[in-house]
Amino acid sequence: MEHISSNNISLSFIQETWITDNNNHTTAMVKAYGYKMHHYHRKDSAGGGVAIIFKPTIKLIRVFVNHANTFESVCVKIMLPNNKSMLCCCIYRTGAVTTFFSDFDDFIGDVFVKYSKFLICGDVNLHLDLVSAHTAEFLRIISSYGLHQHVMGATHKAGHTLDVVISSNKVVDKDEVSIQPQTSNFPSCDHFPLNFSTNCELLPADDKKKITFRNIKKIDLQKYRDVLSDGIGTGKNTNLTSFKNRIDHYNAVCTVALDEHAPILTKWIREVDSAPWFDSEYKEARKLRRKAEKQMFKSGLDIDRDIHAHLRIHCNELAKSKKVQFYKSQFVKYNHSQKSLYQFVDTFLDKDDDLTLPPIESLQQTVDDFNTFFTEKVKKIRKSFPLSPSTTWKSESFTGTKLAQFEPTTVEEVAEILKDTNIKSCGLDPVPAELLKENLDLFLPELCDLVNLSLTSGSMDGVKVAHLTPLIKSMSLDSSKKKKVPTATLR
Repeated sequence: MEHISSNNISLSFIQETWITDNNNHTTAMVKAYGYKMHHYHRKDSAGGGVAIIFKPTIKLIRVFVNHANTFESVCVKIMLPNNKSMLCCCIYRTGAVTTFFSDFDDFIGDVFVKYSKFLICGDVNLHLDLVSAHTAEFLRIISSYGLHQHVMGATHKAGHTLDVVISSNKVVDKDEVSIQPQTSNFPSCDHFPLNFSTNCELLPADDKKKITFRNIKKIDLQKYRDVLSDGIGTGKNTNLTSFKNRIDHYNAVCTVALDEHAPILTKWIREVDSAPWFDSEYKEARKLRRKAEKQMFKSGLDIDRDIHAHLRIHCNELAKSKKVQFYKSQFVKYNHSQKSLYQFVDTFLDKDDDLTLPPIESLQQTVDDFNTFFTEKVKKIRKSFPLSPSTTWKSESFTGTKLAQFEPTTVEEVAEILKDTNIKSCGLDPVPAELLKENLDLFLPELCDLVNLSLTSGSMDGVKVAHLTPLIKSMSLDSSKKKKVPTATLR
């Protein structure tokens, strides 16, 4: 990540990531550097794995392309001007050569009709620098689709060309692909990094995020209480005798009061991520290193090369020490609270509960599709149950005291229950949890009446409302609705 960040690389194709799950310290580190990542990892064995690391300023979405298991892949669709797009894939061959050729041919054929521009990078584990039947067959496949392989030169320490940069016409110029045989930057890697530029104008992603919020802290509590006092208690003084009418009246009064004193505000914020350990000392060291790197390429002198190597090592060591110091300080900071410590560890391991939805073209269509899918799924489950044979039930005589009605609750009892309960709220609630806690004395009489009305009428109409969110089971699976489960936040 230090190499990607310091060289201001917009899009990176990584093979053999050795990532073992969806979220871990590696994915957290990518985010800490201000980048995002889509990746595929092996679930049942170690090794392998591919990833595309990109700047959040690039407008792209992940796409899932089915293929055989002779190679691993992760693909994204990058948006271009004039409603065009380019498919970018990172691949890593893992299977037999002869089978791979057939599978790779099918893979390109499936996506060829959908996209006009292609960029495929990765490790194909073929010695493309040698004249062989395998090399000829691989080049024949890509040329049959009008694609070009741009890498010329050794990409491996053993002196062979194993890595490829394949693109459609005019996406990448052959002269733009450069190989950096500097193993000191990547001591644990036996492949050399490839750098290149594309000729495509990429659409920038919307780096601003629209948020809505209520400024609860600036509410005039006395005026807010006056509005509620005038409205809440009027429900039982009218002809609102059903539970649903009373709960609708309660929700309406609370919503009007909240909108009046804490209206919904809209704000655009710019999300700029950077590693939390990047302080002024480290940033200055990076500036000096970049300056030395430019001088090295400009002069070609050994002295400038040595200066750049020294500053590069210093910068890498400084980043490591800053990172260690940051995490040590965070563990000490949260040591007093087990909850805070667990939350920090979750962030450290990238276990944040980010909402992950499949790529969508129309939000309304996606919502309708999910609704239809889960409705039909419930119907199928119900139909799968065997029909029970009809039986005659005989009631036995009951000699005890029958429960004909519930005993009404009291304000004191409701207050005691809420006192022992962690009061929470969701976006559907007319009263935020913070306001409910601060003004509980005002709400208690009405809440008590609502509970008693529900008990006497046997009704829960009007409160059975939920906010459904489809959560993906695994990021390594495709975006099919079958791979998701609905979760509900109840009002």
